[in-house]
Amino acid sequence: MKDDPGPEPRYKWTYTWPGENHKDYVGYDGDRQIGRIFFDDAGPTKGLWRWASGYIKEAKKRGPIPHNGYKPSARLAAQAVEDHYEAKMQENNLPYGHGKRNIT
Repeated sequence: MKDDPGPEPRYKWTYTWPGENHKDYVGYDGDRQIGRIFFDDAGPTKGLWRWASGYIKEAKKRGPIPHNGYKPSARLAAQAVEDHYEAKMQENNLPYGHGKRNIT
């Protein structure tokens, strides 16, 4: 994901299955999982990155639609997850940003 086009991720992204050679990542805000991205290497969406927002137990409102989709790069997919997460947290008046890389 380091060399992909798009903005630098705002949150921590790690391999979903460390040690495996998959293009599959999960994002975290501190200990809270915020969503997942993975590369689609087959079918009609081959070559795209799928993004999906994470379930937030405390959030009663689901956040903006769509909750998932496809982007042309890992960084753009991560940005979609991060944007959705922050919008969902704001909509539910819940604190967020504990795991942000660029907290001032």
